[in-house]
Amino acid sequence: MPGVEHRFCVRYLHANFKGQGYKSKAFKDALWAAAQATDAPQFQHHMGVIKSMNSKAFDYLDKIDPRMWSRHAFSTNSKSNMLLNNLPMPFNAWVKEAREKPILTMMETIRRHLMTRFQAKRDGARMANFVICPKIVKKLERSKADARNHIAPCRNKLEFEIDHSHDRIILFNFGTCYCGRWHPRRIVNLSTRTCSCGSWQLNGIPCAHACCAIYANKELPEDYVHEWYQMETYIKAYSPEIHAMPGPQECPNLRNNTILSPLLTNQHDRPRKLRRRAPEENEPNPNKDSVDRKATMLDDAHNQKIQIRSGQSQSDVG
Repeated sequence: MPGVEHRFCVRYLHANFKGQGYKSKAFKDALWAAAQATDAPQFQHHMGVIKSMNSKAFDYLDKIDPRMWSRHAFSTNSKSNMLLNNLPMPFNAWVKEAREKPILTMMETIRRHLMTRFQAKRDGARMANFVICPKIVKKLERSKADARNHIAPCRNKLEFEIDHSHDRIILFNFGTCYCGRWHPRRIVNLSTRTCSCGSWQLNGIPCAHACCAIYANKELPEDYVHEWYQMETYIKAYSPEIHAMPGPQECPNLRNNTILSPLLTNQHDRPRKLRRRAPEENEPNPNKDSVDRKATMLDDAHNQKIQIRSGQSQSDVG
């Protein structure tokens, strides 16, 4: 769709990457590290690791637009850092009942499902006594705990330099400085709500560097969580109403409402039911059912022999 951000599922990207012959765990780890990188230097570093292992593997990934699969190039408008397409999978399972029904029955089934779901969400929101959604609070708590490992040595109004507390800064004479740091310095701007690591503006949740700067400014990180994660926005998302509708027996009888049947076409094969498997997945064993069936037949014959023998023994006793 034009005007909408598009992303690739990194799981399937890795499956295609393995299909090119790059199957080792080192390639997998480097690919996922490049996809999870939230700033350009990290991304370039991990791509350099892939290039050092195999230049053709680097060329294969370099042809793919990083805006499709790496977090550092994602748009910050959607406030989402998802790398997988797990989101539509529950919906596909949810509408499984209606997928193979006629079009009107399918639409009616989906409408009633949505009507029930929206009302359940509204009922749950009325009983909620929190401002920020619980899952977001858990992520924020992890950032707040990690903020203990960072310090804000200097600032300029609402702009902070954030260093890791384990880094060593050795000062020499004449004002020269040697920095033996293991973590990159991050710049946090509370007025624009950005961090040079890229995580805060990507998902709207203050990262550990942002939490450190917020505490240094004598404020609370909860006040800097994006409004999309607040219960007020959650209630607005489920505020549209899906009204009740009469059944098909009460629909008005319109003129020229004869529905023509679709044109029949000869199907060469049965419609495909099984999903397409990834290259690393094993194909199902076509002989598995026949083996199970043979085993069942042997068990039945064995049980019949036991019954016959037991009947003969009882007749001998009698």
